[in-house]
Amino acid sequence: QPGVYEKVLVEVNLLDPDIILTVGDQIEGYNGDSIVTNKQWDEYFELLKNMKAKFYFTPGNHDIWDNASEINYKNRVGQPYYSFDYKNTHFIILDVSRTEKYEEIPKEQINWLISDLEKNKDKENIYVFYHKPFWFEAIRDNRTDSLHIIFAKYGVDAVFNGHYHGYFGGEKDGILYTDLGSSGGTMSTENMSLGYHYQFLWCTVNGNKLDVAVINQGSIFDRNFVT
Repeated sequence: QPGVYEKVLVEVNLLDPDIILTVGDQIEGYNGDSIVTNKQWDEYFELLKNMKAKFYFTPGNHDIWDNASEINYKNRVGQPYYSFDYKNTHFIILDVSRTEKYEEIPKEQINWLISDLEKNKDKENIYVFYHKPFWFEAIRDNRTDSLHIIFAKYGVDAVFNGHYHGYFGGEKDGILYTDLGSSGGTMSTENMSLGYHYQFLWCTVNGNKLDVAVINQGSIFDRNFVT
């Protein structure tokens, strides 16, 4: 939806967060023309040029959809899956852009995930980001989510996803699951009571306590809004 993401960025900037993480689908993508794809990335990074906080990206299916777009993503953004520490928290970003279920995730990435969790299992907080919420499909289909089993074993505290353009979440086995609604992607409906509204999350970490606030786009104003 043209113009929405730009407004979200302005509001986020006003709040001056320490870091910013995405949940995927930075560009429209899904085209076979590398010139068009690069133009979309150029436009995206132009939007970010005035942001004060560092961005950490999660790839979505609109960012990586085939081998060529993956190469382009690596050149423009960086590695699709990786981890980093910020203060007392360990962050893990996974790449599920071209997979629809756990069994389709390349074994190499699963082995990396387990190894990374093993090395960092004693960290005070562990948060995992990936685009498609496989846990939601598992609940819907009444089956086990294999990623959840891994997360529970290694003490993951929170998981953040996107993809569905509507906000929802819950807790299972001590893990807080959150699917973020749209920050600019079109929605089939707008209904705040169902989580369908343009939004972003403001997350505050105090020790091992994570607080998550859902902020409706259009709720944050510059101090000179009224003079």
